[in-house]
Amino acid sequence: MKAYHTRITGAVLFLFLALQVASCWNPFSPQQDKPEKIRPLAPNTPENVLSNLVLAYRQRDIELYLDCLADDFEFYLLDEDWADFDGDGETDQFWGLALEEQFTRNMFEQAWRIELDDFRGTQSITDPSDPSGKSKILKRSFTLRVWETEESVDPLPAQGEATFTLRPNEQGIWKIVKWVDESEV
Repeated sequence: MKAYHTRITGAVLFLFLALQVASCWNPFSPQQDKPEKIRPLAPNTPENVLSNLVLAYRQRDIELYLDCLADDFEFYLLDEDWADFDGDGETDQFWGLALEEQFTRNMFEQAWRIELDDFRGTQSITDPSDPSGKSKILKRSFTLRVWETEESVDPLPAQGEATFTLRPNEQGIWKIVKWVDESEV
């Protein structure tokens, strides 16, 4: 009788373990791959900062995005986009870091899909308005597509040119201080 209970106990234990394994793993439904998070480049050149900006869009990483921007950052709008963004009754031609963070955070959190192609172009000149001669101006072409929902057939496109002014701090860390939108929406 003892051997019978041992076999029953063993069978129940085997069945219990088999059900536990089966409930956790389904060979017909493999786990989806999660894209590997790519590490940003050291922001020790203007080009690396722009690469990190693209990476921030692709990964929807607001912290990386903000790391690309200086505290005194300004985003300059197309003439047709001028409006009173800060509620002071004045038409704004640009906005600062706080509004840029708000707008970008909303896009990263609410858009269903975002695609930003690598920036194209190699033009880099010294900013003539910087007496230190350290700031650089880089003009780049871009293509950005944003799908609002999964059901969106066509993305909201933006493409064209953007002019970035970047400067290094005392530690040699580059940041974008000015972004001029010259896109075709």
